[in-house]
Amino acid sequence: MKSLRFDDGSMLPMLGMGTWNALPGEVGAAVTEALRLGYRHIDCAAIYGNEAEIGEALNAALQAGLVSREQLWITSKLWNNAHAPEDVEPALKRTLVDLRLDHLDLYLIHWPVAFRSGVLLPETAADLVALEDLPLAATWEALAGMVERGLCRHIGVSNFGVATLGALLEQARLRPAVNQVELHPYLQQNELLAFCRARGVHVTGYAPLGSGGRAAHLRPRGTGAAAGPHDHGHRRAPWPHPGPGAAALGPAARHRRDPQVGEPGAAGREPRGRRR
Repeated sequence: MKSLRFDDGSMLPMLGMGTWNALPGEVGAAVTEALRLGYRHIDCAAIYGNEAEIGEALNAALQAGLVSREQLWITSKLWNNAHAPEDVEPALKRTLVDLRLDHLDLYLIHWPVAFRSGVLLPETAADLVALEDLPLAATWEALAGMVERGLCRHIGVSNFGVATLGALLEQARLRPAVNQVELHPYLQQNELLAFCRARGVHVTGYAPLGSGGRAAHLRPRGTGAAAGPHDHGHRRAPWPHPGPGAAALGPAARHRRDPQVGEPGAAGREPRGRRR
């Protein structure tokens, strides 16, 4: 499998398995099957609510000798309610406990949005924290400290556009290693890709077959009012390469032990919902 090389020589496998919306009771088996098929890049996040089950599967695979820790690339993400610098380390340590690991290969700021501490999903404007009051640069500096403490090898961002990423780059003493964004034929992000490439920021593309759960007015023209990831037009689309120097994440549901979805690239369920 092709890989992306980082400044320190680390290699990120360019095809990974995403675990967003992977169902409880299924995600562990999906991870095990993906590892058996040759996947070594597993993408996680605290907000997905399934890191403990993923951790059980990773630990079992390591104990059985299916993979070694050195062969794995494990990514997770800091949720929006833990942007305060003092909340970053506890959030990362909870993820490490759940995943049964002593370090991550990559830790991302999940969104350039801050919630009040303890708020999982905002219900009112009062649940949000203005970035003037809690700057992304302060959160980023706390993540840099996690690299220095050996809790993660690399840090990056997710869902950052050109302006937001550019502002962070102007202030960051460590360059973000990765920007993870939605990336597929209907959302090619050419400007953002060029921006990241010019500044040495790798890109990971999620939802490479398109993302379900959109309102009708947000769907591409020609897909119809009921169009979604289960429609034939989406299933016929080839697995798209996210572009030179970018990695792609496929959904966990593709890697259950099932004849129709058990091989990489086979047609299967796409993730549901929009909390990505």
